[in-house]
Amino acid sequence: MPPKRTPVKKVPDSVECEAQLGALVHNRGLAQRNVARILTILKQAELDRSELSPAQVKVYQRSVETEKAEFIRMHQEIVAQSPADKRDEQDDPYLQFMHLYEEVSVLLESWNEKLTAPPTQQQPCVTNQQPIIVQSQSFGAPLPTFDGHYEAWPRFKAMFQDLMQRSSDSDAVKLYHLENSLKGDATGVIDLQTLQDNNYQRAWDILEERFGNKRLILESHILGLLNLKQMARRSSKKLRRLVDECTRHVENLIKLGQPLAGMSELRGDCTHWRIG
Repeated sequence: MPPKRTPVKKVPDSVECEAQLGALVHNRGLAQRNVARILTILKQAELDRSELSPAQVKVYQRSVETEKAEFIRMHQEIVAQSPADKRDEQDDPYLQFMHLYEEVSVLLESWNEKLTAPPTQQQPCVTNQQPIIVQSQSFGAPLPTFDGHYEAWPRFKAMFQDLMQRSSDSDAVKLYHLENSLKGDATGVIDLQTLQDNNYQRAWDILEERFGNKRLILESHILGLLNLKQMARRSSKKLRRLVDECTRHVENLIKLGQPLAGMSELRGDCTHWRIG
């Protein structure tokens, strides 16, 4: 006769659902508190008559939109899991959040308009004070962008820093240009505190620590060579593109001090090479 088994106590479905609902309500409230925090920062800046940088405003806008999407997602799940006779109770939290979101959005748009408005030229008046001169910085070339690919980091860094060294802009403006040049996987790498402090040097330290790893850069170029696709049919255009891609990786490896041996002349598929 088989031994008796002690039955496993299952958590009632109602208890589990209640726990899930409580977690959703908590996360929804967290999203609302974060938007309220940004509203407090904006109002305090107006009271203190302090200036926010364009980078700060951009980060705040991005954060508010993210929290709005999270709030709506959580709210929809809460409504779906709530009993039918209690769903109306969720209307007030939703309307309160939308009021908060609209208030923050209006303030952020006001800051955007103030920061992006062209400087007004006024006729100088005869006073004892020296006239204030506003100069618009022109770089003479479009600013480079960086999408988070390691192999592109050295070129981006050299080009961007060269342009900034010839600029008379403040560190706050340089930081704005730097943060605006980050795309793709590099977006949002610079933390909010660094942007709020207008700490241009710290921003570079963060980016260098993340993307300036020489080993990872070398690996990205080596993988680029290993992943070159074989030509399925003869094409002068595709051959030129293949050779250019291969040459780019090889030249960057040489610049990074990676010894290469066994280089031969170009063949129909690519350059034959061996890492020493």
